[in-house]
Amino acid sequence: MKRNYIVIILPLLLMGLGATILYTRLPFYKETLLLILVSIIAITFLSERFIFLYTIIVMLGFGIFLTSYAFIHKNQEHIQIDYMYIHVLLSAFLLTYWVLNVYVKRVVQENDLLKYKLTSLQRYEVNTHLLTTSEFKERAKILYQGTQRRDEQLWWLSLYIRRTDNRILQSVKERLGKIALESVRSEFDIVTANHKTIIILLQNTNEEGVQVVEKRIRQRTRAIFNNVEYPFYCEKKLIKQAEQITEAVKESKP
Repeated sequence: MKRNYIVIILPLLLMGLGATILYTRLPFYKETLLLILVSIIAITFLSERFIFLYTIIVMLGFGIFLTSYAFIHKNQEHIQIDYMYIHVLLSAFLLTYWVLNVYVKRVVQENDLLKYKLTSLQRYEVNTHLLTTSEFKERAKILYQGTQRRDEQLWWLSLYIRRTDNRILQSVKERLGKIALESVRSEFDIVTANHKTIIILLQNTNEEGVQVVEKRIRQRTRAIFNNVEYPFYCEKKLIKQAEQITEAVKESKP
C-alpha cells in the first residue's frame, strides 16, 4: 500500500511543479523546461550511482548561471527573487524525479529478484526438495553429454515404492527422497521422483559405485522404517542412449 502511495504522489508532484513553471512564466522558464526535458532523458539512462551527482551538478550550474546573470545585468531585487523561485522549482523537480527514478529502478530490481527466486523454486519440489521431472530431464541431458564426451559411465537407480496406502504414500516418498539426497554426491548426482518412484542419476561411477549408493540408502532406510521388508525395491541400469533418460523418468514397473 505504501508503494502505491509513492507511485501516485511523486508523479502528481512532478506534474504540479511542471505546470507551475509553465504558467508562472518566470524568467528563463523556457530554458528551465528545456533543461528539465534533457535531465529527464539523462537521468532515465544514467547509472544509479551517477544520477544524484548529475542532479547536483545541474542544480548548482543553473544556480551559478542565474547568480552570474543577475550580477552582470544588475537586475532589480524582485527580478532576483524570481530567479530564486525558478531555481527552487527546477531543483524540486529534479530531486523529485531523481527519487522517483531510483525508486522505480529498485522496484524493478526487486521484481527481477523475485522472478529469479520463483524460477529457482520451480526447479525443485516444494516438500521433498527433489528436482522436478522437467528440470531433471534437462540436467540429465547435460550429464549424459558430459559423460559421453569424457568417456565416463552414467547410471540410473530407481527406488520403486511398494504397494502402500495412498494416505501414507506421500510421507514414504518424502522420506525416501530425503534419504536419496543424503546418499548421493550433491555436486555430481541428481534425484527426482514421480508418483511411486525415486529416480537417481549417478555420473562418473560404475556398478560398484551404484551398489555403494544403494547400500547407503538401505542402511538409512532401515534406521527410519521399522518394517520387516524395505518399503521399496531397486532397479539399476547403465545409460547407453539418451532415450533411456526419458524412459527412466516415466513410472514403470520392472
